[in-house]
Amino acid sequence: MTAPAAPKNTPPKAPDDLPTHFLRLTRGALSGVLTTDWLFDAEKIRAMLADADAAWPEIGVAPLDEAAAERITVMPPDPGPEIAAPTFDDHYVFHRNQRMPRLRLDAFRFRDVRLSFDVSRMGRPEFYLFDREGRLINGMFFGAAPFLEEVEEEIDAPSVLIDDFFIKPNICHFLFDKLPRAFLAESAFGARQALLFHPFGYADEIAAMLGLPLRALAGRPGGQSGAGPRVRGTVRFADLVLLSDSFNGLRHPAQVGSDAHLAVLARIRARIPKDPDGPQARRFMIERAPGLPRNIVNAEETRALAARFGFAFGDPATMSVRAQLQLFAGVEVLMGVHGAGLANLAFQPDGGSVVELHAPLCGTHAYWYMARLRGLGYESVTCQDPEFGTVDYRTVQHNAAHNRRDVVVPLDRLEEALSRVC
Repeated sequence: MTAPAAPKNTPPKAPDDLPTHFLRLTRGALSGVLTTDWLFDAEKIRAMLADADAAWPEIGVAPLDEAAAERITVMPPDPGPEIAAPTFDDHYVFHRNQRMPRLRLDAFRFRDVRLSFDVSRMGRPEFYLFDREGRLINGMFFGAAPFLEEVEEEIDAPSVLIDDFFIKPNICHFLFDKLPRAFLAESAFGARQALLFHPFGYADEIAAMLGLPLRALAGRPGGQSGAGPRVRGTVRFADLVLLSDSFNGLRHPAQVGSDAHLAVLARIRARIPKDPDGPQARRFMIERAPGLPRNIVNAEETRALAARFGFAFGDPATMSVRAQLQLFAGVEVLMGVHGAGLANLAFQPDGGSVVELHAPLCGTHAYWYMARLRGLGYESVTCQDPEFGTVDYRTVQHNAAHNRRDVVVPLDRLEEALSRVC
């Protein structure tokens, strides 16, 4: 059956819409008119604001090359690897994403700068970098309403912001995109503490395992100034490094599996503590907690089929980070519905396989790419939608609004996939 059409990507008509829709617009088809060399251009955004009858704040703008003390290209552009699509599945992600070029990735070092941020809403972050004279540094911002407030904190320790416009604590984005920035910055400018906007216990434990100092600049949303965790403020840095893909040009996952990003995952695998009494399973299916999106409607039948192939079952979110790492370090076949839990393929042994149960109306290439780039086997089973059944991809466009829909696993297709990897 035909799924609902995706909404058109159109500019906001009212000034009040602009901040809300900035993220969607700048990650979509309009981003080219707002950037110069893949970084946001203040003059272009000022013009967009004027077209929407909205005002850009009266604030000076400093050229990036003038403001940065140093700039090093840590990853040159390249066409990116061609990723082999699964033979036995036809989900739309495999037809439009077989090759994704890598953009140039630059590391910028700044002295005596101020970072203003508002991360009160997960889906609408804003962050802006200013020089010592209070000028916005062109390209080093994400948002359309720059602000500079009184400095609340001064950080003298050399630091690197490893966060980006996807600020929600998520193990996939942390492992594949954020954590590697700390080591790319180290390769360019020496070791330094890493910064996230929001606290994230999983990230704290992984960073500690690697000997990486990590801290959060803000608390979780909900607090207001003087009444709870800080979610908006201005911090002064004596020595701060920023990576260009924190603002735009992010190639998720892991800059399309670059050698530098894959090396960070290998570094973690080498430090997973051995424990013969820890959790063990050769085949493991990730179960999703009740209330989460993309639950399996026919879960009982799916579980019975997987059990025939020797799968154990569990929710990694209920385990300690140490137990998760020990478990997945021994999992030869990892299976689950598309979601952050599949990021644990980063810890599987060489020669392992991944079976991804894809939601039919909304999917991404992330785990397909990372499995292939790690040299793991990969199988995809496109599920059915509880309302629309089997989807006709000739009439479907990617639409993130369908990301939370539950799925129905086609048991015959799943059995075929498991027979190939088990």
